[in-house]
Amino acid sequence: MKSGDFSLSIPKDGIYKIPFQSGSSEFNVTLYPDQELHHGDPVLVNIVTHSFAEKSFNNIDKTEELIVVDGVSGVKYIYDWKSDTEIAIILPIKDYKMILGTNGHYEELFAGVVESFEFVDE
Repeated sequence: MKSGDFSLSIPKDGIYKIPFQSGSSEFNVTLYPDQELHHGDPVLVNIVTHSFAEKSFNNIDKTEELIVVDGVSGVKYIYDWKSDTEIAIILPIKDYKMILGTNGHYEELFAGVVESFEFVDE
């Protein structure tokens, strides 16, 4: 079983910031390409409660497929939000869910982050 610990690589041309904390978010970081102008939140890593993850995606029209990230099985949602086609990968980690998301404008950055994920074995 994988623990809740993980590592990821931030691309050399990327920057990150922790945008907010809330009662339903244990950890939240947004990755940006290293440029002043960007569209929304390019890549999001958010550790949330199970109920938050379920409520966030329950009532939206989406396609769903199974995905495995570093041996952890999860689900990938593709859905339209406002004028963007967004992607969210939901993975279980301990008592939480991890949401890896992108707004669809930075698929290469998102794919690199997802590919770099490594979960720590217990």
